[in-house]
Amino acid sequence: MAVAADAVTSERSDQDQSDKVEARPALEIAGVAIDLGKILARRDELFPFLALDTSLWNRARARREDDPVSLRNPLAGATRASLRPPLQLSDRALQALVDRAWSRRERWRPFAPIAVLLEAHDPDDGRAAALVQGYSEQNLLQPYYDGSTRDARFWTMLGLAADHVAFIDLIGRFTQQHPGSKVTTELMFLLDELAQGSRDTLLMLTSTDPEASLRHTASQRPEAYELALALRDHYTGWLRTRQLESAAAITTRYDDVRLQLLSAIIEHSPNGYRVADARYLAGVIAFEQNDMAGAEQWWRAMRPADGDSYAIASAEILEALRLPHDRRAAAIVGVLGAEHRRWLDFSEQRLRRFGQTLDRF
Repeated sequence: MAVAADAVTSERSDQDQSDKVEARPALEIAGVAIDLGKILARRDELFPFLALDTSLWNRARARREDDPVSLRNPLAGATRASLRPPLQLSDRALQALVDRAWSRRERWRPFAPIAVLLEAHDPDDGRAAALVQGYSEQNLLQPYYDGSTRDARFWTMLGLAADHVAFIDLIGRFTQQHPGSKVTTELMFLLDELAQGSRDTLLMLTSTDPEASLRHTASQRPEAYELALALRDHYTGWLRTRQLESAAAITTRYDDVRLQLLSAIIEHSPNGYRVADARYLAGVIAFEQNDMAGAEQWWRAMRPADGDSYAIASAEILEALRLPHDRRAAAIVGVLGAEHRRWLDFSEQRLRRFGQTLDRF
């Protein structure tokens, strides 16, 4: 799962550096406490999506079809007997769980209670899938902007990235245990959102000049500044050996991972559950790659349904595809722009609810 087998290099040993980082209180920048120990402990697993094995679902499906007695075909529409009870939650209780899992600086620890509920309840019946969907829509893909310096955003986003491997491990296990379930579909969408956050963090890391952008870190915690230098040098070197030096190349690599995740949803989600959302997102990726034909191929097969996260945008895209070719692209740009503004407006409202802003963490 690690990005690279070799460790981040530094002048002192890993143990000495770990002891120095953890011996002092967490780094505090602009009132934000950063868990440097977690970042250091997972320094080789900060970007696991670059080595993500997205064939897990396909292999699980193959095993399921080889053993039809104990496992079922998710596309057959048959009712699956489950020994786990359905998760019963009112709308208010579900929203309370989503709100308790909201965090600006962490992902895994606040999500862990939801993970416990998923393990204990039916992956199709009840509201487990709705809980994951609510968490993904309301708590992930938050906008992070620089404040007066980059220090706080730099360390906050790296701290978030350090949690990604825990989600991948959970989702890998859950996919093997419950292939073709509604909760599995929602977890794959969650993974897609984490992949986007991972991409943004890697682009930030490789574009950051520590000498110019991390002055507060250098003055307050020299050992943390050394860690920043080591991380940047390590990952830029790793990317260079794989011909992923440019932002465009990095983005394309993540696009490939996301398309594999979305394609798995389209192929294996039970009874077409949220398949239109997966097609919408895959079409956006193709459109942003200037592949209009590919985007249209993804989009024309969409059948938006109630409960889809992108039902409005999907319906508007389908309307745009009916326009003449010379007007179609501009209409699609308008739809995607409106969807982005909707997300940004919602995100700002959500941040205000928890006393935060775009540049506060």
